[in-house]
Amino acid sequence: PADLNFGGEKVTVLYWNDAPFTDFEAEQSDDKIINAINTRNASVAERLGITFDWVGIPGNTKNRESYATTVRGSTGTGAGDFDLLAAHSLVGQDLFLQGLLCNLNDVKYLDFGKPWWPKQLTEAASVGNKLCFASGDISTNMLWYMTVMFYNVSLAKTYGIEDLHDTVLSGKWTLEKMETVIKDAYRDTNANGVKDVGDNFGLYCPNTTLDSFLFGSGIRVIDHDDKDMPKLSDDYGSEKTIKLVEDLCSLFYTSNDAMTAAQNNSTNFASGEYILYSNYAHNAANAFKDVTFDMSVLPFPKYDEAQKDYITTESFSYSIYMIPMDAKNTDKSGAVMEALASAAYRTTTPAIFEASLKLRYALNNKTSQVYDIIKSNICFDLGRMFGANLDNKTHVAFRNAIAKNNPAWAVTYAELKNVLNAKLKDLFGN
Repeated sequence: PADLNFGGEKVTVLYWNDAPFTDFEAEQSDDKIINAINTRNASVAERLGITFDWVGIPGNTKNRESYATTVRGSTGTGAGDFDLLAAHSLVGQDLFLQGLLCNLNDVKYLDFGKPWWPKQLTEAASVGNKLCFASGDISTNMLWYMTVMFYNVSLAKTYGIEDLHDTVLSGKWTLEKMETVIKDAYRDTNANGVKDVGDNFGLYCPNTTLDSFLFGSGIRVIDHDDKDMPKLSDDYGSEKTIKLVEDLCSLFYTSNDAMTAAQNNSTNFASGEYILYSNYAHNAANAFKDVTFDMSVLPFPKYDEAQKDYITTESFSYSIYMIPMDAKNTDKSGAVMEALASAAYRTTTPAIFEASLKLRYALNNKTSQVYDIIKSNICFDLGRMFGANLDNKTHVAFRNAIAKNNPAWAVTYAELKNVLNAKLKDLFGN
């Protein structure tokens, strides 16, 4: 409401201060993105009549449990130390399972029909019609950590490859097309007679990005039943997934056209050794900002042309927002969370996406159009979010099948199916 004002009340936000990119409070700076973050915070404080108290503690992958322990220290006593929680994307799962978070669907002022809340995330994270954590434009790291394929346009031209922007924009960028594009691009650069990371490839994929092929093919690991309870997706053990695993194992191990390994090898792409390289969007503004060749980005390919949309997988290094059960005024928390998200939609997202990724680090207008496609359909899957709680039998199992050249997905799935169903029942009940 236009007249909503909390009369100068303090809002305490517990956040992870070791997030990869600035996401919360920030020192004054001439940097456009930092300036946008400060503008967002100031506009929300003025709009709602509040003052922010930003409490930053470690909470990255190595410090997730200590962050959760800090939250439990307040909720366990009902102290109400924090009005909002902003944490690494994998922190909320345990807090949710322990019943320490508010159901955001019941919180006043939050409107998950707005464009700053990705519908796929709010649907995927819902359990029994309860939604306890959310993200979107409210997290700058969500944009930085979209998984994309970086595209060496100059190298592609030397191989006589057509403009792949046009292929994407025409809807014809598929797995089969990708295999055709990178065929015969291999060069034994280090002349040791062995296919290894020192060579030139049509495609190089770090292991951590392999599951982007799974979700990019429109395959879900965990679905919801008619009561909004998690269930194992029919997709995960389907003929489609079986064929996908076989095709990818063949691509990476039978041919020399592509390679996957544990190493990131971003420096090799920056040196011009790969036509395509999968990694996170922030590399455009960091690792690859000074490359000497024409560079662009592509989405992960569709499974086939019958698939309607390209689908982007989000890495885990984004921030989720939660309201702890002991928050003193959940309406105030909800208003601030909604206002931060809507303000970010108008300030930080344009600064990152429009002024940085799409303009400063974009090759041409076609790159900008491709970025729009990449952002428009970010995929979230409850099996990925709760992967650790599900004994890493979800996306990690798929990733390992490719990384270890195990093409017999039907056998792998038969082994993990019962474990997954048992874990789902254990975590969420019937």
